[in-house]
Amino acid sequence: SHPTFVCVTPQNKILVTDMGGDEVILYDQGENGALIKDEECSFKVKDGSGPRKVVYSSRGHHAYMINEISSMINVYKINDGKYELIQEQLSYKEDECKHENTPTDIILSENGKYLFVSNKGDDTVVVFAVNEDGTIKRIDCMETDAGPIAMLIFKDRWLVVASKQSGTIESFEIREGERNGVLYETHSAFSLHQPVCMEKGAENQSVVMNMFN
Repeated sequence: SHPTFVCVTPQNKILVTDMGGDEVILYDQGENGALIKDEECSFKVKDGSGPRKVVYSSRGHHAYMINEISSMINVYKINDGKYELIQEQLSYKEDECKHENTPTDIILSENGKYLFVSNKGDDTVVVFAVNEDGTIKRIDCMETDAGPIAMLIFKDRWLVVASKQSGTIESFEIREGERNGVLYETHSAFSLHQPVCMEKGAENQSVVMNMFN
C-alpha cells in the first residue's frame, strides 16, 4: 500500500488513492470518526497505473484522475456513488518526450471549461478542453521550468506553477477565445528552494508554499 492523496468527495465520502495497490478506496465515516471502507464503490485501476490525485467537476458528476506510473488521465462518470470509466488519455505526447514522464498535478479551471495537467520529465503543462459529456480533448501545451510539481489557478486568469527541480515559481496567463492557444507566458517567475506544494491564501490573492528540506 502507498497512499498518495486523500480528499472528501462531492458524495461526502473519504477518497484515498493507493498507488501501490492500484486502487481508489472510498470510506464512509462511522461513529467516533472511524472509517468504514465502501466495498461497493471502491475500485481497482489497471495494474501498473499508480493513481496519484483526483479532482471533481463542479457538480460532482465527473472525476478526473492522474496516474503517476502510466501517465494516463482517467475520466469517470459518477452514478449513485459508483465510478464508471469513460475515457483514458495520455497526459503527454510520447513521441515528443525524451525522458521518463510523471504527471504530478491536475487541476480544473473554476468555470470547469479546462483541465490542466503538469508533467515532470516532459516538463510541460497540458491543457484539455472539458466537453459537455465530461470527456476531455487536448488543446494546448506550454513548456515549464524543470520538474513542475504543483499548480494553482487564480480567478481563471492566472496559472501558477511550482517546479521543484529548477526551484522556481512561475505564472502563465489563461486566455479564452484566442487562436493560438489558452496558456501564455507572463515572464514572471522567482526562485525558491525546492517547492513541493502550494495552497491559496486569504481571498485567493496569495500563495502559501511548502518547501523540501
